[in-house]
Amino acid sequence: FSQGEAAVPFLLLQPSPSLAAMGQTGTALPTEDPFGFLWNPAQLGYTSQNNNLSFIFYPSKLEWLQNLNLDFELKSIALNAGYNFKDLIGFPLSFGFGYSNTNFSYGTFVITDPGGPDPVGTFEPEDYYHAYSFGLGIDYFVQLSIGYTIKDVNSFLGDFSPSPDSGEARAATTVNDFGILLNVPI
Repeated sequence: FSQGEAAVPFLLLQPSPSLAAMGQTGTALPTEDPFGFLWNPAQLGYTSQNNNLSFIFYPSKLEWLQNLNLDFELKSIALNAGYNFKDLIGFPLSFGFGYSNTNFSYGTFVITDPGGPDPVGTFEPEDYYHAYSFGLGIDYFVQLSIGYTIKDVNSFLGDFSPSPDSGEARAATTVNDFGILLNVPI
């Protein structure tokens, strides 16, 4: 049996309230949501056909799993910019760029003395990523969009050594996403 666990499970948290409420439909359903490119980077090719600029952020603290009395917090922003070149070149080609920063904070943890329960410090673990994406779209009988996203992912679980043999609990990686979106008017 496979483990079924991820090294950075916060990547499974989707920051768009509307797309998450619709059953995670952002992969295949064309959307104007600025977070849409996180599900499918080709959404930028679709969005840029009609929008030049869109922006979304959480205006207040979003407490995650607040009924469990935990101090989890999710913060996220997304910015999309695009242009439809139809009037400029006479062909319905559009280009879009997107940026998103998503941060998941686990709250404040107390470091205690190895010999007793006395606090000796605190640390605040967090996971976050910066996503940079672009998409191209063509609206010629059918709407075809393609896209690509690069995510710089960082996981910081502590800047101390829990044992003499281990080091800092930190990881960083880069993730690549490709996407295609085909919308056929039937």
